[in-house]
Amino acid sequence: MAVAILYAEYGPFTWMPGIRWWGLAGATAVTFGYPFHWFRRYERLPGFWLVFTGLMAVHLLGYAVVLLSVESWPLILFALITPAEWIIIYPILGRFVQE
Repeated sequence: MAVAILYAEYGPFTWMPGIRWWGLAGATAVTFGYPFHWFRRYERLPGFWLVFTGLMAVHLLGYAVVLLSVESWPLILFALITPAEWIIIYPILGRFVQE
């Protein structure tokens, strides 16, 4: 929280990541925070963590490629893409964590 206030008041600094990267951090927390909550009863299964980590890696790699190749990225796009990612994440996790 302090970093966000500092950034809003004095930023952007050259040593701080741009707003699109802060947006990615927030979007990743939401995109994977809810599925983690939905599937928390499977957190002791190694397969859960394997699939969860793989999905997060694909998510981050995909966004990194896109964010590095575009000049600007409206933050609203994160909010629009997150539900679409849930539609993909939920059945994949559901399939791989069946006991």
